[in-house]
Amino acid sequence: KYFVLICELCKYFKDVFNIVLKQAIESIFNNLEHMNAACFQRFVDFFVFYANFLNCSFSWEIFDNALNLDSNHPKKIFYLQVVSKLFCLVDVKKNETLAKLIKKINLPSPELHFRISTGDSEMDVVQSFVRCIKAKTSIPDIIKELEQFSGNPNLKFVFVLVQTILKGGFQTPTHTAHVIDKYLPILKHFIVTEEDNKACIEAAYDAWQKNLAKVKHVIQLLEQRKVIDPLSIVSGFLTLELESMRTNLLSWEIVSAQVSLLACKFTRLRDNYRNIKMLHKGKVDEDSADETSKQLSNAKKEKDDVKEERIQLLYLIVTKIFDSISLITKTPDYKKVSGTWLIYILQRFQQILFENFEFFYHSQSLLQSIIEYSNNDEHVIEIINRFQTIYT
Repeated sequence: KYFVLICELCKYFKDVFNIVLKQAIESIFNNLEHMNAACFQRFVDFFVFYANFLNCSFSWEIFDNALNLDSNHPKKIFYLQVVSKLFCLVDVKKNETLAKLIKKINLPSPELHFRISTGDSEMDVVQSFVRCIKAKTSIPDIIKELEQFSGNPNLKFVFVLVQTILKGGFQTPTHTAHVIDKYLPILKHFIVTEEDNKACIEAAYDAWQKNLAKVKHVIQLLEQRKVIDPLSIVSGFLTLELESMRTNLLSWEIVSAQVSLLACKFTRLRDNYRNIKMLHKGKVDEDSADETSKQLSNAKKEKDDVKEERIQLLYLIVTKIFDSISLITKTPDYKKVSGTWLIYILQRFQQILFENFEFFYHSQSLLQSIIEYSNNDEHVIEIINRFQTIYT
C-alpha cells in the first residue's frame, strides 16, 4: 500500500515529488552496502514497482558505476535484480529504455533452459514421454511406460520428467498451469520421497533460472497441488544460497512467502477455533452441543497441525542458517575471509527471529542452543540479547 501511495503522489506532484524521490533513491543506493538485508530486499521491490509505474523512465545513469563492482556487491546485485525483474514484467519490444538497459548489462533472455540434449542417457525418458503424448496415450499407460526408467539409479528421472513437462507448457503462465494440471497424476505418482521433492525443485529452478517470476510461479503451482511440500521448498532454496555463499534474493523471497503463508493459515485456523469455542459455550441443547464439540475437536486438530508445521519450518530455517554460520566461524581468520557474507547471514537470522517473535519467545532453550551452535559468536549473542530485551 505504501508503494501505491508514493506512486500516486508522484502522479499528482510531478514537478516536486519525482525530483525529491530521485534524490532519496540515489542517496539510498550510495549507502546500500550498509543496509540491512531485509530492508535491501524491500528497496528492490519498491524500486521495481516505481520504475514499472513510470514505464522505466528514470535517470538510470546514476547506477552505471555498479557494473564495475564485484558480483556480490550490494549495488551490483540491486542493479541486476531490478533490471531482471523489469525484464519479466515489461514488454521489451515496446520499451526502448529497458531494451537499452538489458543490452548494457548483457542480461540473458529469460527463456526456458532445457538441460537435456541429444546423446544424454536421459533423452530416452524424454523421447518415450513425447511418443506417449503424440499417441494420446492415457495417463495410467504413460505411467506404466515411464516406470521402466524410474528405478534406474544412473538417470535423474524426476529432474528429466519435470523439465519435460515444463518445456511443454513454457509459453504463458496459464499454459504452464494447464500442462501441470494435465500431467498432475504422473507427477504425484513419481514424486514421493524427500529426494524426489529436491529433484523437482532443482528441475524447476534450473529450467527458469533466468526468469525469477517464472520460478516462483512454477513452485507455487506445484505446492498448491501438493506435488512438493513447504519444508522441501525452503530447504532447497536455502541450500541453493548458503552452499554457494552468494546473495540470492529469490531464495529469500520464496522462504519468506512460505513462512508468511503458514503464519496466515495458522492465524485463520486459530481464529476459527476460538469462534467455535465461543459458540460451544452457549449451547444448551444436547444434540447441537455434540455437533459443536466435534467441530471444535476438528478445528483444534487443524490448528495444532499447522502450528507444528510452522514450528518445523522455522526450525529448519534457523538450523540451515546456523549450519552455515558454524562452518564460517570454524574457519581461521573468518572475519577477513567471509566477514561480509557472515553479516548478511546474521541479518537474515535477525529477520526470521523478529518477524516470528511469538514462536522464538516461547523457545528460549532453542535460542541458547543456537548460541552454543555458533561457537558463542559475539554477533549471534548480540542479536539474541537484543531480541530478549525487547520481548521479555
